[in-house]
Amino acid sequence: VGLYAQPLDGLRLGVSWTSGAKLLLPGRVSVLLPRLVAAFMVSENRVASDARMHMDIPPALRAGVHWDITRWLVVRVNVEYVHWQVFRRLKITDMHFADSSGPVEALEDLDTIVQEKNYRGAVDVRAGFRFYLAPWLMLFAGGGYDTNAVPSPSTDPALYDAEKFGLAGGVWFRPVAVLEKTLGIELGKDDLLDFAVGVNWIHYLPRDVSGELLDPPLAGTYRSEVVLLNTNMVARF
Repeated sequence: VGLYAQPLDGLRLGVSWTSGAKLLLPGRVSVLLPRLVAAFMVSENRVASDARMHMDIPPALRAGVHWDITRWLVVRVNVEYVHWQVFRRLKITDMHFADSSGPVEALEDLDTIVQEKNYRGAVDVRAGFRFYLAPWLMLFAGGGYDTNAVPSPSTDPALYDAEKFGLAGGVWFRPVAVLEKTLGIELGKDDLLDFAVGVNWIHYLPRDVSGELLDPPLAGTYRSEVVLLNTNMVARF
């Protein structure tokens, strides 16, 4: 649900709320057996079972400002808060391992797995501007910062929502209009095709991870940077 307001010409304000949800997902879970146990298995080195996963999806609150300062300059700011505190644990239930004899007999009593999460709220901030050189040619740039919802440093370092900041920039244009201005001819229907090219740079802040019990171990300090090239085309018929 959302609310939109325009208190002044060129100034638009918005706020929206997305409710959370409780998910119950059927699927399968597999257990990778230790090497000494797997050596006694005739077939695979893992056993699997049907199961159900329980998890809480958090609600989110978003707010934004769109300001047409002039005909050629637009500023936008967006803030999002996700209430990850509701994601306290991940629970897998109703497991019944078919192969529960021999070295894996202990799995016969395994019905439920609970993984504690205890996430915290996360905030994302985005700001940018559009600079119109002409009605058919526009430059855009912006930046953003994301906090990390995961409080524990022992989590997988590849976590997509780790603390990070980024910059973006690019150009938007209408190819037909560009050809008209370049060649000095009138082709008509110059608003049927839009094209945009942009570059995103994302820098993940250093993250210390402890994971000596995993194989291979994850322990260490992780630093990552990502550069993305984006192209978009919009055609109207």
